[in-house]
Amino acid sequence: MAISKALRLTVRTAGVVLVVVLAGFLALRIYGNRRLAAAEREFTAKVGPMAGNPYASAKVPDDENAAILLRAGAEAVVLPGGDKPLAGDLTMIEAKRWNAQQVTEIRRILAANAPALELLHRAAPMTRSSFGLVDSVNEAEELDMTSTRLGLAGPVKETEKFKAKMPILKLLWGQRLLLLDARLALHNGDWQRFLTDAVSMSTMAVALERESPLVAVLIGIAAEKILLTVTSEATARPDVSLETLRSLQSLLPETDLRATWRRALLVSAVGTDRRVAAVRADPKRMGEEGFGVKGRLLELLFGGIFAAQQRELYSDLVGVVDQPLGSNPRWADRGKARPKSMFSVFESVMFPELAGSGGRVQSTMSLRNLADVALKVRIEGLRTGAYPPTLAAYPEAMRPDPFAAKPLSYVLRPDGSAVIAVRDFVVLWKRVSVGPVAQPFSWELPAPGTAVATK
Repeated sequence: MAISKALRLTVRTAGVVLVVVLAGFLALRIYGNRRLAAAEREFTAKVGPMAGNPYASAKVPDDENAAILLRAGAEAVVLPGGDKPLAGDLTMIEAKRWNAQQVTEIRRILAANAPALELLHRAAPMTRSSFGLVDSVNEAEELDMTSTRLGLAGPVKETEKFKAKMPILKLLWGQRLLLLDARLALHNGDWQRFLTDAVSMSTMAVALERESPLVAVLIGIAAEKILLTVTSEATARPDVSLETLRSLQSLLPETDLRATWRRALLVSAVGTDRRVAAVRADPKRMGEEGFGVKGRLLELLFGGIFAAQQRELYSDLVGVVDQPLGSNPRWADRGKARPKSMFSVFESVMFPELAGSGGRVQSTMSLRNLADVALKVRIEGLRTGAYPPTLAAYPEAMRPDPFAAKPLSYVLRPDGSAVIAVRDFVVLWKRVSVGPVAQPFSWELPAPGTAVATK
């Protein structure tokens, strides 16, 4: 009888424990599903609706589509053997620092790529474009971004998988080729050729920034920084004309990078959902991806908690570009610590890389603002014969910078020359990227003298 009572007590205890555990999991599942519903509402409000086709782009007739010529030009780039690393190295050197041997090599490379340059130049006057890119899943992860983080013109490696999907990195090589040609034009004093290259570079940058996938946006802003770099070099030339400077002003991209960033996040979220759905539908892929029985069990037990976390992270990422790193550096470190539990894995996997991408978008907004101010000051100097003592007349220079959260730095030297820069750019850039900071965050303005003849 004593054994029977003990057995009954054990069974009852086990039953109570089981009920409590099941009730706990049920409550957790209900909580997860409610949290997911709230997260989806927030996501829709901040990022956009998941329904529909986030890749949808404007239909552009072929004869008006700059993307067709840009892609053809990029495909025509010929850099055999050691020419690719050589060209990559040469893009990191300003024309005024080229030696005779480097000039000879650049001429040889450009001569071999004359057909590619012709196609890229033909796209220059076009204002409409659509590459129709639909690559959807974790695009930035397809790139080896450990060297320059798509900063200026350093070589970017491609995985075989990515090269098979789209030739988008070839477009960046097309932009580098235009950079070399523009610098050679500056070296030769050929301002007409320089402007032709600059227009093509602006067309390339804007065309890529209009696309939906995140990787296109990242390469687009890298292309824009290449344009801004050669623009700063031209602006620093004593012989630049007012007409050329005004032309360069008109070439500064006006893409709404905040809207571009939001759209890219929506595409990334939709792509992730599609990838998960594809894995679930294929038992073989479930095993390869490590989803299997364990993943199904976790999903059954915790409901929508993990999906809710993913949506919440995307909603938080939207605001990254509106929080200058200089005033709120904490977001750059979020997710970098080792996950403390399985509930913080998504943050560690997703947030650092995507936040770094947001930082690159933010830095591009900063450099674009700097270029706008520097060109205006340079033009004023040529018109009046002197640069202003301060930048007080330029509100865009005095308001907090999109990246540094401080007004632009401005130094007017005794000889009449000046320098305008984004404060703390190097330090901040290293928070979101690695490698050299080969970007136009400081613009040299020579003593203005008098306006030179039109060139």
